[in-house]
Amino acid sequence: METSFKPILDFDDEFHDQFQIIGDKYFPKLADSEFPISFYALMGLMATANSVKLAMYDLAEESDTHLYVIKLLHRSFIEHYLKFYFILFRLLNEKSDEAGIEYKKFSSIDETMAFINAFIVSAKMVGKSTEDTIYKQLKKKYPDLELSKKEIQNISSKWKHRNIIKYLKNNTNLISDDKSLFLSLISQYAELSSFVHGGTFAEQYYHELFSQNKLQGAVDEQLYEVAIMAAMMKCHLLIAVSKVDESAIEGMIKLGILTTEFIDTAHNKYKQQDSANAEPLL
Repeated sequence: METSFKPILDFDDEFHDQFQIIGDKYFPKLADSEFPISFYALMGLMATANSVKLAMYDLAEESDTHLYVIKLLHRSFIEHYLKFYFILFRLLNEKSDEAGIEYKKFSSIDETMAFINAFIVSAKMVGKSTEDTIYKQLKKKYPDLELSKKEIQNISSKWKHRNIIKYLKNNTNLISDDKSLFLSLISQYAELSSFVHGGTFAEQYYHELFSQNKLQGAVDEQLYEVAIMAAMMKCHLLIAVSKVDESAIEGMIKLGILTTEFIDTAHNKYKQQDSANAEPLL
């Protein structure tokens, strides 16, 4: 059975095939570059974001009633997307591997802090001793840690979604006006949090669309947006790859043209909200 979003899937398949050809040419060179850890982080975030995207496609093909879960996954996709761009443009601006090193080190520490903090809270609830502080526990897990708890929190806060968008606003030309996709992600992130946390907004939104028989249109719009965002990640990755091999820009232009042509033909069908327009890829 042909789905209403088949053009999105067709574009995604064609884009993937072209990107794979380009990737096979350039990606083996990245391990020997000046920025191997940042490239590893970028490739990892791109791959996991792509997995989230494919899961959204699978759910949509099964039933439009999966919109609630698709929205939940889209929130996760946005987190991958923003971290990818934070690393990418820090690499380009700083011309160092520091962003990848920081991401690898402090995301792990931040997650460990959250786990230890949760453990302490639960232990207190049942009257157990919590003499060890979070930082002492971190020092036990990371004996070479030389930063204070406050310093760790300051670094970790840079990776929060609003601070990433603020960095992109101040250090790139990706946010040129109030219709920027990146600016729209602030409100989207807040709205999508309702789906993650079981909020009343999410429930009301879903049931209103269901009662009006508009689930399919909302699903199509969500898939269109994530397809374009995933394509942007792959196109813009090649800007960084061009620092290793300048000819990678040719691949970026080719993929950018493919994506722009799809946007030109499909935008009116799948996207109605001007606030989430995709920025130019070239």
